Amino acid sequence: MAKSSWNSDKILSLSAIFISVLTLMVFIYQTRLIRKQQYLSVYPYVIYGAGGYGTGENFLQLTNSGIGPALIKDVEISYDDKKFSYIYEFVDYITEGDSTINLYYSDITAGLLIPADETKAIVGSLNDHENKLYKVLTSDFKLEIKYESIYGEEWLLSSSEDMEGFGIPIKK
Repeated sequence: MAKSSWNSDKILSLSAIFISVLTLMVFIYQTRLIRKQQYLSVYPYVIYGAGGYGTGENFLQLTNSGIGPALIKDVEISYDDKKFSYIYEFVDYITEGDSTINLYYSDITAGLLIPADETKAIVGSLNDHENKLYKVLTSDFKLEIKYESIYGEEWLLSSSEDMEGFGIPIKK
């Protein structure tokens, strides 16, 4: 007669292995939740916006409305079939020979860290009652900004309808 292969030691051993595997699965799940929460706790959300039309002041600004800092990786401005990596190059180009446009700008370049809830002027004009800057910004102007969180997650923000990321950041 064959002896029963299921004795109390085997049942206890298999139960311990089963509980260990379940515990491992719970730890993995908890680790994923903690990591997701950690990434979301420093989530940057960079948007751009224009304002001032009709008031004599026209401006384009960049705002980090997220809860973590945004590290700018790359900025590209396209206007008039030319590409600019720096705001001052764009400003020099559009004001060349026209002293009636009085512009201010921030140098938003690769390596700039924009803290949460901070706004930076990209370019603006005071006393622009003829809306010259507004006409430039609404014609062939395209802005593309690549940025990342402190954990290296990358996003693309674009002002061009034919580019990915139009108006809202797209995670890369």
